[in-house]
Amino acid sequence: MFYDENDVIILNGEDGTEVLFSLLDTIDHEGQEYVFLLPLPDQGEVEDEVYIFRVIEGDTMADEDFEIVEDEALADELYEIFSEKNRDRFTVEKD
Repeated sequence: MFYDENDVIILNGEDGTEVLFSLLDTIDHEGQEYVFLLPLPDQGEVEDEVYIFRVIEGDTMADEDFEIVEDEALADELYEIFSEKNRDRFTVEKD
């Protein structure tokens, strides 16, 4: 799969409304692909919080789905990889 860092990803929120995210990066880890998304301003989400999703492959890019990473240890591991990879692009802080 190929994503450009200028891509905007549209996901449906819990209430069914569309939420627009800016794609910050993709990371392949242990045979899975993950995306790091930042809500665009005025999307009803915490604007400075990065969300990590596992990509669920579909037949085409349009059929792909995203599943939020809920495992805290995995999220921490992925965030460390993201932080190291992007230390020159972003100022990253961990809660």
